[in-house]
Amino acid sequence: MQIGEAIRRRGIRKKYYLETRGDVLLRNKEVFRFWRELGLEYMFIGLEAIDEEGLKKFQKRIKLDQNFERWNSPAR
Repeated sequence: MQIGEAIRRRGIRKKYYLETRGDVLLRNKEVFRFWRELGLEYMFIGLEAIDEEGLKKFQKRIKLDQNFERWNSPAR
């Protein structure tokens, strides 16, 4: 957030993309919404499994139903 605040104060306008995990996104929605305002355009989210058994096998810290949770980003 501090980096984002500094970018906003300086008026820097760029387009950003990032790679993240689904559980990180869901735990930090407000951070991603803030970065969306700063120019975040794309997010690449890794998916290693499509069922609960696979998620446990890969020791993922997310439940299957969380993969389908909607993230409501502000519309442009």
